[in-house]
Order: sequence, then C-alpha cells, then structure tokens
Amino acid sequence: MGGFYIWLTLKNPLNMKRLFESAVKANILLNPGDIYDFESNNSLRLSYAYASCEEFEKAAKLLAEIIRKQR
Repeated sequence: MGGFYIWLTLKNPLNMKRLFESAVKANILLNPGDIYDFESNNSLRLSYAYASCEEFEKAAKLLAEIIRKQR
C-alpha cells in the first residue's frame, strides 16, 4: 500500500557503481541512492510498480546473491 519504490540501505559499504553494473547485466534495474541526494549513502531505490510479485521476488533474490558476491 502506498508507493512504487522500496528504499534499501545496505549495512555494509559496497561499490554502488559496480553493484549497478552487475545488476544491469542480470536484467535488474535499480537506482543507486546517491543520484537523489548526491552523497554516497550506500542505498538503493528498487521499483516494483511494473513487476509482478513473482518477478520482484526473483529479482530480489538474485540481487541479494549479487550483493553477497561483492562483499
């Protein structure tokens, strides 16, 4: 209820540019949080407006795996 995005802040710092590039290669489009406030904030904006629940769940699991590999 009430939105089109999930704002996710990661506990451990990651190279957001590298994460973005890896996600795009896996057909996951996300927005690094620093494009909204122009400061490194270790956050992501995930849109679910055009994805089915199944698509979002699959992408979230794949994104979690990508993040684990980059730590």
